[in-house]
Amino acid sequence: MKRSFTVLLFAFITLGLYSQDLIYARQIVDTLSSESFGGRGYSYNGDWKAAQYIKNEFIKLGIKPLFNEYEQAF
Repeated sequence: MKRSFTVLLFAFITLGLYSQDLIYARQIVDTLSSESFGGRGYSYNGDWKAAQYIKNEFIKLGIKPLFNEYEQAF
């Protein structure tokens, strides 16, 4: 019983260490869903603005592109 409690306690402690930053995630979602991105639609270049925003966030976080570019042809 004591061993099970110890394992569960350790699991809960480590889950908190690897969790997502909810404040940052909410900021990203709020930004992408704002009116300045025009619903991420193509009529007001919202899709391009959102793509540039995501690209800049990747660069800021140090995420390297899969190939030499962050953009992919569609």
